[in-house]
Amino acid sequence: MIAWKELLLLLEGQDVHLPAPKNLYANDICISSDVPVFATGKSPIRYIGRGQTGDVIENEMMDARWKVFEFHAQIPEADQKEVAPCTKCFSTLVIMV
Repeated sequence: MIAWKELLLLLEGQDVHLPAPKNLYANDICISSDVPVFATGKSPIRYIGRGQTGDVIENEMMDARWKVFEFHAQIPEADQKEVAPCTKCFSTLVIMV
C-alpha cells in the first residue's frame, strides 16, 4: 500500500521513497525518474481520512494529476481479436496522450 502523499509525489514526478520489507531489502525503494502509472476503476481515486471523511482539496490535487479516459462501450466477445503486445506501439500511444 502506498501512502496518499507518496502517491501524489509519484504522480507529480518527484522522488518517492517507498517502504520495502527489511527482511528482503536493506533500504527503502526509491523512485527518482518518471514512470508511467495506470489505474482502472469504477470511480476516481478519492481521499478518505479518519472517520471516513473526505477532503475536497486532496481530491482536487489527485484529479489534477490524471489523464482520464472513459470507455462507455464494450466490444462483443465474438468480435474481439487476439493481438500480440507491442511495446513500441504502446509507448507511442502513451507519449501521444
